[in-house]
Amino acid sequence: MSVHGGESAEGVEVSRGFSPARSGSFRLPFWQALLLALASALLLHLSFPHARLHPLAWLALIPFLLACRGQGLLRGTILGLVLGICSQTLLLSWTLLFGPLALVGAVCIRSIAPALLGAVLGRRRPGGAVGDAFFAASAWVAMEFLHTLGPLGVTWGMLGHTQARVPVLIQVGALVGPWGLSFILAFTNAAVAAWVVHWRTSGLREGTRRAGPALAWAAGFCSLALLFGTLRLAYPPAASGPPLAWGVVQVSMPQNVKWDPAFQAQTMDRLEALTRQAAAQGAQAVVWPETSIPYRGFLQTPALTFRISRLARDLGIWLLVGSIESAGHQATFNTVSLFSPQGHLVGRHDKHRLVPFGEFLPWKRYLPPLPQLDLVMNYKPGPRPHPLDLGGTPVGVLICYESMISHLPADLAAQGARFLLVPTNDAWFGETTAAAHHFDMAILRAVETGCPTIQAGNTGISGFVSATGEVLSETRLMERGVRVARLVPISGETLYTRIGDLLAWACVAWTLLAVLASLSPRSGEGQTT
Repeated sequence: MSVHGGESAEGVEVSRGFSPARSGSFRLPFWQALLLALASALLLHLSFPHARLHPLAWLALIPFLLACRGQGLLRGTILGLVLGICSQTLLLSWTLLFGPLALVGAVCIRSIAPALLGAVLGRRRPGGAVGDAFFAASAWVAMEFLHTLGPLGVTWGMLGHTQARVPVLIQVGALVGPWGLSFILAFTNAAVAAWVVHWRTSGLREGTRRAGPALAWAAGFCSLALLFGTLRLAYPPAASGPPLAWGVVQVSMPQNVKWDPAFQAQTMDRLEALTRQAAAQGAQAVVWPETSIPYRGFLQTPALTFRISRLARDLGIWLLVGSIESAGHQATFNTVSLFSPQGHLVGRHDKHRLVPFGEFLPWKRYLPPLPQLDLVMNYKPGPRPHPLDLGGTPVGVLICYESMISHLPADLAAQGARFLLVPTNDAWFGETTAAAHHFDMAILRAVETGCPTIQAGNTGISGFVSATGEVLSETRLMERGVRVARLVPISGETLYTRIGDLLAWACVAWTLLAVLASLSPRSGEGQTT
């Protein structure tokens, strides 16, 4: 560790005492910085469903922020790469189910933004504790926002996701979406890191005085989030209609069995039996998982559509079923179809946001001819999602991956959706904790949109989430069965459904402006706090 007071033979400042010094003189030896970047990656990993140690997220970034301080552009980039590669390898380890190429590709793509983050943190001239904390938090949110852009974008592994099972904290999502809690967590980490820097360079008393304003800002943000969360939980959004009894069917057919012709009839029989079981428990609407019907071209097969139509009519329920549909020789869609209690097909949603390298190949013309790429499905994206009409109640459908894109459910809620339905096939995740992470996102989407959310997974996790993020019921992974719960439609929009990703864009703008300002030769001169 270095503090102001002298130079070592390697050009790294070292301390000749513990006298007050400028905070800008803090810089760790690079090998120590590398270890701290690794420590942050491990702490982040432990904050997610793998270990459910969500309090660790409140300090997980401190080692990385200390590591990057004063390192410069190149070393900062390397530290960002270390954080990105290690944290994403741990977070995305489930992609090994698709082979090592899938993991390597996903990690490489998702390590670009952390590398940029490390570069700007390493290049930045230290300033006041408050300014440094705002910059670090904004840069972190900007990095997470970059992960959501383009055909590969997805909000997987965001810092705020670690708190999904802390109802009082996640209510801030109703105001500013997934970015608010990530910002508060990153700001708190940065404020504590600033205190460590000032303590090591100026002594405990002076360091606390210098970092005090940043710590006060962090305490203020946390207090406001807790106050808003407490009030929203005490006074939840008003109902817009009578409760509706929803049922979810979890058939738990392994992925390697699901499409086997020897098991197709058995799968249909199980789906029908479980649906009858849900109806017997009072379900008025039943949701099947994504692509649950094990035959391609369900809507073009009269015998199959008649069977589902008759099932809905006999039970007098709304029935949403998933299937793979074709339109011509080239177009294949991942589809959810809605049948009325009279047995009529009254709505359809074709998956709009497809899984890259799973359901389509981005930049296909530029990719080399690899055998693994031949396994990728060639789905076509459906049109922009619109709510389906379930007997006068608008419902938004998000097929699997679509629930990971925060602006899609917000858009459906803005169009009037009163419930969000998430049919998914998380059998691809095997028995990893990725399914739990996916269900956590359903919790956050419910809060952000104010829409009770119903998730139906082939192998789990399926369940029901209230508009305030309360998990009313959920299945275990690989369990076969049904769940039924009564949910109340909620009236009105949240602030997030009105303003969208405004906070994320503001963080991007703040970060860019701060980076441009730091390029000035005179910026940072005379800064002492």
